Amino acid sequence: MSAERDTHFLARLPRAADTIRAATYFALLDRVLLDHHISAAEADELIASAAQLNLSRADAVRLHHDYLTALAHAAKADGIVTSAERRELDLVATLLALPPAAVRARPRA
Repeated sequence: MSAERDTHFLARLPRAADTIRAATYFALLDRVLLDHHISAAEADELIASAAQLNLSRADAVRLHHDYLTALAHAAKADGIVTSAERRELDLVATLLALPPAAVRARPRA
């Protein structure tokens, strides 16, 4: 039996504090990415927010992946990912310093 299976599944669910931290960080990402550019001031704001939320670099990278996944699911909600939506996903991945494979791993139409 794997170590993961030895842990009760409820223990592996995110804690409420983690959900609140993620929601707070996602709200900031929404605002920062609105113009498809992360300025130096916005990057500083993201870093300060991550520090205030006690997010490690690994936490932030995980949240960036989660954010991209949520965007991909929203793009596919109507059953098709258009070329414009695909470009948007690619751009967000680039802005969040995610590898190109992160977008390819997201839902496609």
